[in-house]
Amino acid sequence: MQKYASLKSALPQGVFLGEGFCHLTSLMWLTKLGTTYLEFGQYLNIAIVLLPIYIICLVIRQERNRYNVTLINRIEIAIFVNAISFLIYDLILYVYQHFLNPKWFSAV
Repeated sequence: MQKYASLKSALPQGVFLGEGFCHLTSLMWLTKLGTTYLEFGQYLNIAIVLLPIYIICLVIRQERNRYNVTLINRIEIAIFVNAISFLIYDLILYVYQHFLNPKWFSAV
């Protein structure tokens, strides 16, 4: 029962993470940090690595306050949060790379 409670509480954080990636990609596209100003844009790409780590640690800390979280529970929480964010971000990223900015990959 605790397992499902932890996954249920990780759902909003996964949605938040996916939306955060969408906003970051939109910001980089609108400001041309992903194509024209690559030197500065690469520093914002660090957020793509740090944001999931922060969110997963936040969810694990919340769950640790409720009950004893084992290593397996922590891995399950991390996979679940990333899977939810991937489902949201992948759709936006597909639209971005194929319709909004198809020359993105060649610029990078």
